[in-house]
Amino acid sequence: MRILMVEDNPGDARLLREHLVGDRSDIEVFQLVHVDRLAPALESLDKACFDVVLLDLSLPDSQGISTLIKVHSTKPSMPIVVLSSLDDEVLGLQLLQAGAQDYLVKGEMTASLLRRSLRYAVERKRAEVELRRSEIFLESIVENIPDMIFVKDANELRFVRFNRAGEELLGCRRQELIGKSDYDLFPKDEADFFTGADRDVLRNCKVLDIPEEPILTKSKGLRSLHTKKIPILDENNHPLYLLGISEDITERKRAENQLQRSFEILRTLSQRVDVVREEERTRIARELHDELGVRMTCMKMDLTRLLGMMRESLFPREKMEEKIRAMSAEVDNTISEVQRLAAELRPGVLDDLGLVAAIEWQCQDFERRSGIRCLCEASFDEIKISPSRATAAFRICQEALVNVARHAKATFVRVLVKESGDDVLIEIQDNGQGIPTEKLNDPGSLGLLGMKERSMAIGGRLEIAGWLGKGTTVTLRLASQDA
Repeated sequence: MRILMVEDNPGDARLLREHLVGDRSDIEVFQLVHVDRLAPALESLDKACFDVVLLDLSLPDSQGISTLIKVHSTKPSMPIVVLSSLDDEVLGLQLLQAGAQDYLVKGEMTASLLRRSLRYAVERKRAEVELRRSEIFLESIVENIPDMIFVKDANELRFVRFNRAGEELLGCRRQELIGKSDYDLFPKDEADFFTGADRDVLRNCKVLDIPEEPILTKSKGLRSLHTKKIPILDENNHPLYLLGISEDITERKRAENQLQRSFEILRTLSQRVDVVREEERTRIARELHDELGVRMTCMKMDLTRLLGMMRESLFPREKMEEKIRAMSAEVDNTISEVQRLAAELRPGVLDDLGLVAAIEWQCQDFERRSGIRCLCEASFDEIKISPSRATAAFRICQEALVNVARHAKATFVRVLVKESGDDVLIEIQDNGQGIPTEKLNDPGSLGLLGMKERSMAIGGRLEIAGWLGKGTTVTLRLASQDA
């Protein structure tokens, strides 16, 4: 053990040396370096390595407790055993508080006492350093954990510890939190809930897991926390502290709720697709029966009459020609009806001439059917877009016009197709009564939901805005070139 002995009295120095190195039978070897003043002692500590300092407080260049303070500030990790001629318990306590490991009175010191004191001083200092390192390690972990960590005393449930995440969540510095109770920081109903849970944990001495609890914070407003509260017990299993770990799950809950709403909308849309499909099948069947079926029946009856006329020995040629012309006209009408049904299912102009021409045809057909004036303005003749995206854009425009006819009570519709930077802008604007704000996000507005889903599927952005008494505008933005 290397010892720096700081002693200005030659007699005391010889006695100390004799106590430490005089007994050669001791298996422990003490190496002494002796200086008689504080200045060379500090210089030695700076240049060489020692295990412990044996320090006299009364030196020619330093007196009293300030001597210890100077040595300790120079080498905080160095264990120091203080020597003094005074047997003063108050002074001894002050020396220990200032950093000394032990305090020995010169007149009462023996060799065994001195050696034991030096050994214990070294071990205590080593344990103190290890404890401090452990504290720094744990402090670093606690401060960098993203969840709020807090500690309350078990008696009054006042905060004694907060980490950085707790400060950020609550919007307060820990100096403002330490020593406060829940009633000093939160509304009474929240404080009652927190305190009741804390008392249960301390009374039952069991961990409490709270999956979700609301908390009103200063900087982030109302948040949702997942909190665990853990009792910290003494050696007799009596609660000393309450440890709390709180994870802010607000964003996760918001995402879960949004996902759940999306699932519900998807389920509603799926059900709506089935209903619309059946309605469309019913409509087509009715059209086939009422239009094509009746026309074909009439043609069959005309053919039967024509056959009967031909079997007569004498029949007017003029009547026969008239009947043939009537049947030819009926065939033309039937062909037109078939073409109309096919166009309603999918207009051929969309495949043959592209999206712009299809929208122009749609506007003309809408005006003919609804009686509402519809103006289509296009700044170009063709859009470079894939067939699937063109179909989706066409259906969005079609659904918007259907909504105008059903709900808007409009007298005029303007459909605009133009370039906007690298995007294509399709805008349907009417002068009707305007869509109510609450309808824009209503899950029951399946037509609007379908339009939004279509726009998302093709990477577009759909915006719907309404003004009471001034009409509604539906705007679809999509990239003109496919990725």
